[in-house]
Amino acid sequence: MKYLKKGISFLRSPGVSFENEKETKLTEAFKYMLVLALVTTILGSLVTTMSMGFLTGMIPTYAEGLAAPMMFVISLVLGYLGLTIGSIIWGLWLHLWAYVVGARNGLEQTLKAVVYGQTPPYLLGWIPLVNVFVAIWALVLHGMGIMKYQSITVGRTALAIIIALTIPIIVIGALSLTFISIP
Repeated sequence: MKYLKKGISFLRSPGVSFENEKETKLTEAFKYMLVLALVTTILGSLVTTMSMGFLTGMIPTYAEGLAAPMMFVISLVLGYLGLTIGSIIWGLWLHLWAYVVGARNGLEQTLKAVVYGQTPPYLLGWIPLVNVFVAIWALVLHGMGIMKYQSITVGRTALAIIIALTIPIIVIGALSLTFISIP
């Protein structure tokens, strides 16, 4: 319950919440991530299972077969692993670029900024269409956290985020074009 209250505080007043968590240890931030990621993963798995059932016509099999429960479990496991591991990888990648532009307060601070900045997706990322806006909001919160925890300017923080986003987009785009152009 304490993590849910903390999450709601990050939604309501992120600046104050980042300040309140400035001295928090990374292990505590990771516990927060693991608990809240479970919330959105469970709700997202329910939405995915239900929507896939409607899209594939599996509604009659819900009562008689294992298709829906299996879809739910697979979605739950992959979603949870993807969200938690993805947050850590994103934090490491973002820290590289934050360091390049001047962040010197340590990896732990960037990872905390990412973990707490992921609060909107942890709580609201399961809602279709809303999740797009929630992802953008999370990037803004990552920036707020990095500015607060790494003591760098808005411009440097924005540059780090833009570089961290742009490189994977270019690489994925180039790989996609390569595979599309192969006869």
